[in-house]
Amino acid sequence: MILFTDSGELPVDLVTDGGEPDAPDLVASPAILAKFLRNAVARAPDPAVAAASADPSDADLARVLYTLRSFDNVDFTLYRKNTLRRRLKRHLSAQGVATVDAYVHRLETDGSERERLTKEFLIGVTAFFRDPAAWEALRQQAIPR
Repeated sequence: MILFTDSGELPVDLVTDGGEPDAPDLVASPAILAKFLRNAVARAPDPAVAAASADPSDADLARVLYTLRSFDNVDFTLYRKNTLRRRLKRHLSAQGVATVDAYVHRLETDGSERERLTKEFLIGVTAFFRDPAAWEALRQQAIPR
């Protein structure tokens, strides 16, 4: 961002290699520039929030999966990594956790959090698809021969 006062003088260090000056983003009095900068800083994203909004890395996901497997013997290694990564990111955001390190520590110390994450990772399947009697009734009554 290029800011300079409305004195009419273009600072020498704003001249690009091509000899043409870069266009300023704001030209104003020092008081207005100060107010603009204060507002910009106040609106700047919190680094912890920005870190939480980043996609978990393969190593992050591996640590979380290892923790679930170690404590509760739940193995998600055959699940699609992108699906798990997306669900982990959403869960971290919903829990307000800034870093995967902090979350792994929470998983290690809080069994109910491990259970919540396990439910977040599980693919929802209705009871119908696990009920052999329902499949048999479907085969006999609805599927033509």
